[in-house]
Amino acid sequence: MRPISSLLFLFVLVNCPSASSLDEAIRSSVDESIPSDVRPSQHLDASTLLDRALAFVREGRIEEASKAMDLYEESQPLSAASEELRGVILSLQGRAKEGLARFESAIEIDPWQATAYTKAGDVYFAMGDMSAAQEKFEKAIELNPNDRLAYQRLGLIAESRNDIAKAIDYFERGIIGVPAGYVGIKVNLARLYNASGQYAKTDLLLSPLLRDSDENPTGLLTLGTAWLFLDKRDQARTLFQRVAEMPSLDGDSRLKLGLAFKHLGDLDQALESFRIAKRQLSETASIDQEIAEILAETDREDEAVFLLETTVESDSARPETFASLASLYQSQLRFEEAEELLLQGRKRFEESHLMALRLGLHYAMTQRYGVAVEVLVAALERNPSDRATMKALSLAELRLGNIDAALLYARRLVNLHEEDVEALFYLATMLEEAERADEARRWYKKAVEIDPNHVASLNNLANNLLEENDLEAAKRYAIRAVEIAPSNPIVLDSLAWIEFKSGDLEAARTHFDRALAADSVSPTHRFRAAQLYIELEQSEEATQQLALALADDARFPERHEAERLYKHLTAASDVPGHSAEL
Repeated sequence: MRPISSLLFLFVLVNCPSASSLDEAIRSSVDESIPSDVRPSQHLDASTLLDRALAFVREGRIEEASKAMDLYEESQPLSAASEELRGVILSLQGRAKEGLARFESAIEIDPWQATAYTKAGDVYFAMGDMSAAQEKFEKAIELNPNDRLAYQRLGLIAESRNDIAKAIDYFERGIIGVPAGYVGIKVNLARLYNASGQYAKTDLLLSPLLRDSDENPTGLLTLGTAWLFLDKRDQARTLFQRVAEMPSLDGDSRLKLGLAFKHLGDLDQALESFRIAKRQLSETASIDQEIAEILAETDREDEAVFLLETTVESDSARPETFASLASLYQSQLRFEEAEELLLQGRKRFEESHLMALRLGLHYAMTQRYGVAVEVLVAALERNPSDRATMKALSLAELRLGNIDAALLYARRLVNLHEEDVEALFYLATMLEEAERADEARRWYKKAVEIDPNHVASLNNLANNLLEENDLEAAKRYAIRAVEIAPSNPIVLDSLAWIEFKSGDLEAARTHFDRALAADSVSPTHRFRAAQLYIELEQSEEATQQLALALADDARFPERHEAERLYKHLTAASDVPGHSAEL
């Protein structure tokens, strides 16, 4: 078990049992102090010694508290209260294991001593023995359903196991009856609300506490993050500015603040926050990556490269540092340098999944699919459930013409991530590539069942149904896609094409016109629009769209037919009085 610091036991300054009785509350203050040479006497009874020891603990006078306990133990038999208090003192002296033994002794003397279970649980928690800690905290709650600390620790244990729903449940139970000004447990709960996308709950929980407060940067950052996702960007910006002006902001909070400004698009503010955080923190490689990303986004790519080139030579470099620099090299078409760097990173971090993945992706980018597969298989061995690796392997196998192998990895991806809409969508596209339209349709439908607003699945499902000549169902899914993404030229084209096939030429014209007004229009979209214009006897518009589709030798499935139509239309236009009938 890892060593622990006595600072982790500051929690013992609350909820300690009374010296006079196990059922009495701790006296909140002590009028006198015990001199260091005091001895038991008629006027200083045992219960007073315990109360004085507790007072010393509260004042941080741990050695004097220990001496008071020595005097008590010289003349009195052990009790649950004295054992628990001695455990507190030992813990604060950095003797956690001895403290734990005293807490266990208190429990043995009095199995209903709820606070002893909590303190024992916190020792196990600090040591990293989460199973033992959970057992103690659950017992503490059984004996005292209002033990806020036990609920909070159980929430943290659940969070460490990535069980966010259970963590939220513990924290929600822990805040029942919490005084209005008690912020800590509520901030932790809000963090989990944010992690699970429940931003409105964070707003409701923290806004009344922190809207006008400048005393809790973690809480303010948590609330500001929720506001970002609730589209309260101006309010979030104001909140982050208040945090930025806090003079004693620590490095971790400064780093989070930089990420918040980056999300807002305030890159200068983000850059300033990251640079301050870099001066405050010892681990700076991740901050260098954030700084480099901002430099690259603000047309200072050479500065970003220089920064990361310096960082990869340092002891603090991480796999992510190598990957970020390799991406910059690739964006500058410096593929040989990127490959050399990735090979160097893979050698330095032999067990790194990221290094193997990025090297495999680099080989795929440079169209060396065979070696890409070899490296990606090794990456998958390091992280067998990684989505990106399985998808990259599937695509590399597809490029090699191994459709069965490509499907194998796509199916494996879905088996491991059954509720992942992107995984379902990817498998469906692979099945269409393998000309298995019926099976593809089944997976598109499942994706839409899980996420009714997944535009790509709706669009592909509409096109799939069109191929099956189910025009009514195809139109229904296409309309839904357009409702969600009304300016997307791809979904507008799909709906227009379905309407064209259904004979509704005016509706098709409306949606084709909207699709063609977009900044990015594919040759296929233009070819389809040309066919509509021909049906509407608008040869000039048809010719224009075909000319644009065929420009720059663009490659698309319908190119041969587009060339035939274009030649026919241009030939017809050269003959006076000749109609361009096809």
